[in-house]
Amino acid sequence: MERPGSVQFVIRFRGGDFESWKEAFDEYEPVRVKHGAVGHWILIHAFRLAPASLLAPFTYTQIIWMPALGFLFFGDRPGFNTIIGAAIIVASGLYILYRERVHGDR
Repeated sequence: MERPGSVQFVIRFRGGDFESWKEAFDEYEPVRVKHGAVGHWILIHAFRLAPASLLAPFTYTQIIWMPALGFLFFGDRPGFNTIIGAAIIVASGLYILYRERVHGDR
């Protein structure tokens, strides 16, 4: 089975041919820009309301969701280096969270 790339996925999703990929991306560009702007605004607002150490674990969920969605939509499996790197990042974040809760503000 062929593993479609992101461009082929968009074209197949739209039901068009491969030649219309540029039109597909141009058509959805305003939607992507709006979603990106709203997402960044929400993130900035969250950092105004809570300390970064509290929000960091939520950003770590991207390490789980992005490879999962990549596998679901494109058939990509995370490589060994990706898994090891993600484990190091998550372990570091959990250690920092633990250390801050145990030692508190000194």
